[in-house]
Amino acid sequence: MLLVAVSLSAAACGGGDKKESGATDTTVPAGDTTTTTVAGSGDPLTAGDNGAGGQAGGTASPSSPAPGAPGATTTTAKPANTTSTTRTAAPGRYTNRRTGTSSGLGGDRSLDGEGTLTVDAPKGNEQHSVTDFVGDTIEQTLRHRPGGIDLLHLKQTTSGVTYEFRPSPPALFAPDPATVGATWSWHMTSTDGGLTIDASFKVLRNETVTIGGEAVPTAVVEGDFRFSGAFTGTSKRTLWGSDRYRLIVRQDEATDLGFAKSQSRSVLVSTKPA
Repeated sequence: MLLVAVSLSAAACGGGDKKESGATDTTVPAGDTTTTTVAGSGDPLTAGDNGAGGQAGGTASPSSPAPGAPGATTTTAKPANTTSTTRTAAPGRYTNRRTGTSSGLGGDRSLDGEGTLTVDAPKGNEQHSVTDFVGDTIEQTLRHRPGGIDLLHLKQTTSGVTYEFRPSPPALFAPDPATVGATWSWHMTSTDGGLTIDASFKVLRNETVTIGGEAVPTAVVEGDFRFSGAFTGTSKRTLWGSDRYRLIVRQDEATDLGFAKSQSRSVLVSTKPA
C-alpha cells in the first residue's frame, strides 16, 4: 500500500537548519540500517481484490540514502506463508481531508483543509506519488517485491525548506503481508547529512473503517519517529492502511519538535481516483 512516510508538518512553524527548496545534494550518508521482526501469527492484512490496479503492499515504513553506502546493513525476517504480490495503487489523483492545528514560532494556525495525493502509473515494480497540502509536499518512490515494499526515495518540502532521503539499502516501508504483531524499524539520514530519523513500527490490529460510504478493511499501524540533527523532537503516527487499494485511508499524527507542535487527522475522501 502507499503510506505517507514521514511528515514534518510542524516544522512549518519555524526553526531548524534546513536545506532550501530546489537545492540538490547527492551526498550519500553511511550507516543507514533497517531491521524487520515479524512476530506472532495474527490475522494478516486483508488480502484482496486487485481493486486498485496492481502492486505490492503491506503496512508502513519510510526511508533514505543510496546503494553502496559503507556500513549499511539490512536484516529481514519474513513471515511464514508470505505470499508474493505485485499490486500497486490505482494511478490518478485522490483527495485527503485534513483537520488539526499547529503552533510554534510562527504562531498558531489551523491545518484544516483538503490536499491531493497524485499517484503515477507504476514503472516496473516501482511507483512514485506526491502528497500536497497547500504547497507542503511529500514525494516518495516505492519498490514492490515479494514479501515487502521498500522506500527508495523520500523528499518533503515545507515552507520552502526541503529534506531528502535516499536510503541505502532501501528502508522497509512495509512487510507484505502485514500480520498483527509484526514490528520493524529503520535509521536514516538526509542526503545533506543534516537530519537523522529513527523510526519503529508495529501492526496493532485489523479494523474496518468507512471511507466515502464504503467499508474498507485496514491494518492499523503505529509508528514512532525520533528526529535529531537540524532539530530534535518526536512524532507519533497511527495509520490505517488498505491492502485492497494499496493506500493509507486515514492517518493520525502528533508531533513535538520543541519549537513547534502539531496534531492532525487526514482521511481519504474516496478510495477511487478522480
